Amino acid sequence: MVRTDKTLILSFQLTRADAGRVLDIRVEGPGGESRAVVPAPPTALLDEIATADPARLPPALLDKAGDVLYRTLVAEAFDELVQDTLNDALRRKQPVQFELRFDHDQVGLARFPWEMIRGKEGQFFVRDGVVDLTRYISYPQPPPAYSPGTGKAPLLQLYETPQDLPPLFAINLDLPHVFRLKDVTFEDFMRKLIIERAELWGLQFDGHGALVQECGTCGTHNGLDLKACSKCGRPLTGAKQIGVLAFVTPQDTVRWIPASEFGSVLFNSSVKLALLLACESGRVGSQSVFSGLASGLVLAGVPAVLGMQYPVLDDFANAFAREFYGELTRSGDLLAAVRIARRMNMLGAWYSPVLYLRHLKAQPPVESLHPTEAYQVRDLDTASPAQAAAGTDFLARAWLRRQETSALTEEQLRIELDIPQGVDVSTKASQAEVRFDPVKGRMLRRGEVEIVLDGLNCTARPPSLKLFVDETLDAPPAIFAVRTGQPGRASLIFKVLQDGVQLASVTHHVEILAVLAQTAAPEVRTHTLDGGESERQPGMQPPIPPVFQPALGPHPEPAPSKTRPGGLIGTLSTLARREVSMWAALVVLALCTGSYLLFNSGEGISGLFEPGGATPAMEVVETETPTHTPTAPPTDTPSPTSTNTPTATATDTATPTPTASPTETLTPTPRLRVTPRPPLAPVTFVPGTLAPPSGNTLLPTPEPVQ
Repeated sequence: MVRTDKTLILSFQLTRADAGRVLDIRVEGPGGESRAVVPAPPTALLDEIATADPARLPPALLDKAGDVLYRTLVAEAFDELVQDTLNDALRRKQPVQFELRFDHDQVGLARFPWEMIRGKEGQFFVRDGVVDLTRYISYPQPPPAYSPGTGKAPLLQLYETPQDLPPLFAINLDLPHVFRLKDVTFEDFMRKLIIERAELWGLQFDGHGALVQECGTCGTHNGLDLKACSKCGRPLTGAKQIGVLAFVTPQDTVRWIPASEFGSVLFNSSVKLALLLACESGRVGSQSVFSGLASGLVLAGVPAVLGMQYPVLDDFANAFAREFYGELTRSGDLLAAVRIARRMNMLGAWYSPVLYLRHLKAQPPVESLHPTEAYQVRDLDTASPAQAAAGTDFLARAWLRRQETSALTEEQLRIELDIPQGVDVSTKASQAEVRFDPVKGRMLRRGEVEIVLDGLNCTARPPSLKLFVDETLDAPPAIFAVRTGQPGRASLIFKVLQDGVQLASVTHHVEILAVLAQTAAPEVRTHTLDGGESERQPGMQPPIPPVFQPALGPHPEPAPSKTRPGGLIGTLSTLARREVSMWAALVVLALCTGSYLLFNSGEGISGLFEPGGATPAMEVVETETPTHTPTAPPTDTPSPTSTNTPTATATDTATPTPTASPTETLTPTPRLRVTPRPPLAPVTFVPGTLAPPSGNTLLPTPEPVQ
C-alpha cells in the first residue's frame, strides 16, 4: 500500500471488558487521541443477519446494522475528532482510513461486519468511498513488508470445483503474469510452494469455503448447526470453530483443508497478497481471531488478505476480482483497488469483502502488563517419513506448541506430509524453554526462535525458518522440503535456536532406498517358457514414485487373471500352477495333440503347421454339416510350433482358478450350452486372419449351422 504524509488515518483499538458487556475504545488520529467505554454491540444483530440472505441483505437491515455499528465505533467522547478528520479528508478529496485493531483473543468483536458502518446523514462510509476500513490483528510477529503493485512475479490462481459441491464459474484473470491451477489436490498446491519454492506476488482462491465445527474426538468437520459429530456421535459442546477451504481429491471428491494447514503452506512464502473468493473466508471462529481463513493467513505472514464475510454469488466475486486487479495494476494502491471494486459492485454484496492488513505503522500507546521478560516451556514435535526413495523430495515438519495443545495424530501427519500408506511416520519430541520479551506499548510478549534443519545424505530447503510466537498462541509449523541423496541412511537434525543459543535438538534417521515400494502379498514364483523363473506378487502396487508426488488415489486393483476353460489349455494351466516343469507340459501337449489328430479328420488341420516357423493367428471357420453342430472354441488347440502358446505365465497364475484335471479331453464345458454332444465337425485354422481374443478365451457360442 502506498502511504504518504497526507494519508489520514484513524486507529481504533477495540477491547472487550466487563465480561464482554462493554467495549473499551482508544482512538488515535491526526487531531489527537481519545478514549471511551461504550456498550458492546448486541450479538442479536449477528443472528438477524444470519437469518436473512447474507448475499443480498435487505436495505432495512443494512440501515439498522450501519446505525448500530456507527454508534458503537464513533462514541460521543471522540465524535468531534472523527468528524474533523472526515471533513479534512473531504476538503482534500481523499478518503480516511479507519484502522480497526484487535488483539487475537477479541473474537467477538472481529465477527461484526464493521464494513456496514453508516454515518449520521445515512451515508455508508465504506460503500461510498468515504472510508477505507482495514483490520489489524495485534500480534508480536513483526509486520511483513508489502510491495505495492503486481510486480514481475506471477499470481497463482487456484480454481477448485469438487464434483460433490455446487458448480462454480471463475473468470480468467486479465493480468500479465498468472499461473492457473484448476482442480488440483492440496498436495499439488504444497509441491508448488514448498518444494518448488515458487516465487509469487499474490494468490487467489476460487472455490468453496465454510466455517465449521471441528470434532475434538475424531477431527471431523461439522456444520455450525449440528449438536453432535456426524461421524462419531460425540457432543460438539465447546468444539473449535475453524475456517476451511474445499480442495479436490484424486477421486474428484471434496477434501476440506483447515485454515491452519492452508496457512502453514504459505508460511515464509513470497506471497504478499491473498484474495479468497470463497464463502465465509473472512469470518472468524469462536476461540481465536486466527481461526478464520483470511485472518489465519495473516498469522502465516501474508501482509494483505481479502476474504468474504458472507456467501457471495459468482457474478459478484468475478466482477469484484476484475475491478480490483484492474485498479491495482494501474495505480499499485491496494486500498484504492478495494474501494473501487466495492463501488463498482455496490448493488451486490459490497459489505462482504474484509481486508486484513499489517504494516509498519506504530501502534497506539497503551499500558503494558508485562514489564519484564518471561520463560515458557514449549513442546517440540518433529515428523518425517521413515523411508524415502533416492534422489526424490519429501516433507519434514517441526512444531513448537503450547503444552495444553494436542499433538497431531499419525494419520494427520501422514496427510499433511503426504506420506504414502506402507511407509511409517517417524515422530520425535523434545522440549524447549523459550524466552518471551515484552513488546513496547502492548500487552504482549514475543518469542523469536529459529528452526534449523541440518541433513546428512540429504539437503533441506530452506535450511532454516524463523518463528514468532507469544504466550497464548502456537506458532505455525515449520515445513521443510528435503532432497534425498544416495541409498543408505540419511539423518535429519532439527535444532531450535534463540539468539544463537541452541534450546533443543531432535534427530531423525530416514532409510534411503533405491526404489520405494510398499508391503504387498507374499510372492508367487512361476515358470517361464525358457525354463527360468519370474517373480510376481499378486496385489502388489507398482513401485511408488518419489515420496512427495501428487496423490493419485487408490492404486488400481490387479487385472483379474484370465479364466481358462477345461481341455488342453486348462490342462497346461493346471500343470503350471502345480509347478510341473515346462518339459512335462510340452510332453502332455504332444500327447494331446496326437490324440486330437487321430480323433479329427486330417482335412481339418491343413493350416495348422506353416513353413518358416511363423506364428499363425487363428480364426474359427464354420463348415456346413447336415446336423446341428457347434464349432469348437478356437483357443483350445494351440499350435505346437507357436512361441505364443498360451501356457502358464505370471499373468495366468495371478489368481488360481479351478480348472480341469490333467486327464481331461476335449469335452465341451457347460459354458457352450450345447445339446448332447454329436461328433465334432471339422475345424479349420486359417493363419493370419484373427488374433486370439483377450480376457475370457471362450468366444461366444456360434449359432448351430443349419
